[in-house]
Amino acid sequence: MPARLKTRAAFKAAAAGARAHAHLPAQSRSADQQRSRAQTSKRGKTARREPPKDQLFTLQANHAPDANDTARVGFTVTKKVGNAVVRNRIKRRLRAVTDKRADAFQRGTHYVVLARPAALHAPHDVLCQSLDRAVHVVHERLIEREATPAPSGPPSADRQNVVRKA
Repeated sequence: MPARLKTRAAFKAAAAGARAHAHLPAQSRSADQQRSRAQTSKRGKTARREPPKDQLFTLQANHAPDANDTARVGFTVTKKVGNAVVRNRIKRRLRAVTDKRADAFQRGTHYVVLARPAALHAPHDVLCQSLDRAVHVVHERLIEREATPAPSGPPSADRQNVVRKA
């Protein structure tokens, strides 16, 4: 069972890392969810204010300040999702899934699960599979981040010239 994230600073640090979105598989979606998904793909990018109706959760992860720290998981369920009863039920379901899949989490990494309304009615095995996929994607993205060096120092002279010409 992974330890829990409790402080705001830890949640914010995890949010600054990699993220992955988990969606319902096509066979589990209702007709409305499939229709809304098709419409958003025609329009291009989805609006940032509203996640797709078939989205179960977003997983955010970042390396902990102490690399030997245990894996820690935090849960965020906003009031947009529902009242307190609904929010707590979703948290309990996601907590059960993360406890069951504790071996998937890496030591020295903090995770935050941002729950969406579809997580309330999704089957348990679908939540487990989605969490496995999301953890795998987040780990790959964290590795990619480490491999690409961040730009440092002042911009090059060529870049300064381009800025001045514009």
